Amino acid sequence: MAIWKKALLFFLCAVMALSLVACGGEESAESKDDKEEASKEESLNPGDENCEHAWEEWQVERNRTCEKDGKKSRECTLCGKEETMVWVATGHEFYGNGSCGVCGKREPNCKHKKSETVIIDEPTCEENGEKRSICKSCKGVLNSEYLDSLGHEWVEHVAQDPTCTEIGWYAYSVCGRCNYSTYEERAAYGHNYFGGVCETCGESDGETGSVTVEPIKKNEYTAPEGETNLMTAPAATIDVHTVTLTKSEQKAEYTLENVQAGVYRIWITELYSGNSMSIYVKNHLGEEVGGNWYCPNNEGVTVTLAEGETYTVEVSVYYGDGATFYLNIGRQTPVADLSGYTNWSGSFEFVDQVLAFTYTPEISGIHALTVSNMLNGTYARIYVCNHLGETLMDSSYLNNGNSVWGELEAGKTYYFYLAYQSKLSTVDLAIGAPKTAVDISEYNVIKDSVSFYRQVNTYTFVATHSTYTFLCKGAKNDYTDLSFAVLNRLEESVSYTDYFSNNDRMTVENLVVGETYTLCIGYSDDVTPYEVHVFTEKPSTEVSGKVIVTDSIEYYDQVNTYVWTATADCDLQVYSMGMEEGAVNIYIYDATGTELLDSESYSYKGEGVYVSGVTAGETYVIRVEYCNSFSQYSIAFQY
Repeated sequence: MAIWKKALLFFLCAVMALSLVACGGEESAESKDDKEEASKEESLNPGDENCEHAWEEWQVERNRTCEKDGKKSRECTLCGKEETMVWVATGHEFYGNGSCGVCGKREPNCKHKKSETVIIDEPTCEENGEKRSICKSCKGVLNSEYLDSLGHEWVEHVAQDPTCTEIGWYAYSVCGRCNYSTYEERAAYGHNYFGGVCETCGESDGETGSVTVEPIKKNEYTAPEGETNLMTAPAATIDVHTVTLTKSEQKAEYTLENVQAGVYRIWITELYSGNSMSIYVKNHLGEEVGGNWYCPNNEGVTVTLAEGETYTVEVSVYYGDGATFYLNIGRQTPVADLSGYTNWSGSFEFVDQVLAFTYTPEISGIHALTVSNMLNGTYARIYVCNHLGETLMDSSYLNNGNSVWGELEAGKTYYFYLAYQSKLSTVDLAIGAPKTAVDISEYNVIKDSVSFYRQVNTYTFVATHSTYTFLCKGAKNDYTDLSFAVLNRLEESVSYTDYFSNNDRMTVENLVVGETYTLCIGYSDDVTPYEVHVFTEKPSTEVSGKVIVTDSIEYYDQVNTYVWTATADCDLQVYSMGMEEGAVNIYIYDATGTELLDSESYSYKGEGVYVSGVTAGETYVIRVEYCNSFSQYSIAFQY
């Protein structure tokens, strides 16, 4: 029977061994970890000299008595080294009743001739010790004395702040003698996730993705600098005749042949005071075409003469004894063609002088003629006629900086007249002509200028969105206005203002996508450079699940759209991670973008919108719009 049992036991052991081999061919990760940890612990040999011992409390192995020593031991928790100590006998404490107060032994009749001093309790850092004088014969205590505690030998340790994953501690002290420690642990913070990122250490939660939407790229159109093309006028032709008349009936005549059509001025100079002359101009038929019977010094007559005619100028004494003087005949300046010129420079050299020009525009539109460089007190008249002689523009008593303006048609010839009205002077004339219209469909920044009165610059664009926002920048100052208009293909105004200045915006809605529109920017109250920024809504951004989107607000009324798809059943929260400055408005709609589910105005950090009971696969539309600042921002989609 015993043999059978032994066989059965052997069989069972073999089966178990085979099972262990089959099932445990590879050590589990936990087993490996345990072994590695054990290996680390075993790497420190008992009594290792490098060990900074951490001793356990003394353990009593044998109690001491009044006459016999005891024994204590302790072990290092790090290396396992053991220490033992003799626990010195205390001696009998005999009292007046003749027996030991500890063990009850009767006090013998002893003369205490020999004694020894022993320390029965060593002083510690915090507790007093004791030494006794003990009789060698009877072991009775003859004398007892307390030993002062030693006090701690402190070693200071600096504080260590905890992290999200590791503990820390406050500043503490450790006694170098007894290892007493004031150590106090500080627990690890744990991650403080906001928008999928720990605000303490910046570590991602590993679940939240990120999307960055690029800001609107600036594509600038800068108008080329206009070239200045100056025409300088030659001096006027003035015929000067020396005349001597000594009798009242005496007359002097001068013939003007093949004259150029225009205004002539005939006047007297260097005539002695008290004398005056009469001047008459007659045509070839002897008919008077102009005259002045009273012409003292510097006075005369202004006449308009016809092309190619022959005229006679008669001068006679009107009053006085007669004298020698000069007769001046200021001829009409030849007509100058200003086509292709931007500036003309000349002078008024005699009274009533009229300077005549022709001009053929290259571009239809508003043209302006502006006078400058005249002496103080000089005034001029400008009038413009078409080829039929019809007056299109006319303005008198213009001084420096004043203009006349009007619509001229490309390819047609017009006549400009610059006429003296008071005081001879230099005079400059600037010819402001429109620029060729520019297609800005591919640009979102326009840099240009208005440089003359009533100038209008035109730009065309094909609408890619139904809403456009135009922002004014770069004007001379905040008080300088521009005129602004958007026209449709029928040249009907869909938006207009005369007060478009720095930081002003115009939002134009209901444009037809694919239609061509004309943008007109022009003079309102001063000449000025300008920038106009053109904004349209960004394309919507598709996102899903837990994600942080970084985007930017760059203009007034901007709206950025995100289409979010749920990846799990959840309660969706969309909140602002904060802007560099300011806040945003956040709206959440259903998948159609029409039903508003929640909204948050002035959304600062941690504020936003919320939808509960979201089902995986559902889609929502989130819109973030301008609130009070242009800045980069982030929004978090969390659940």
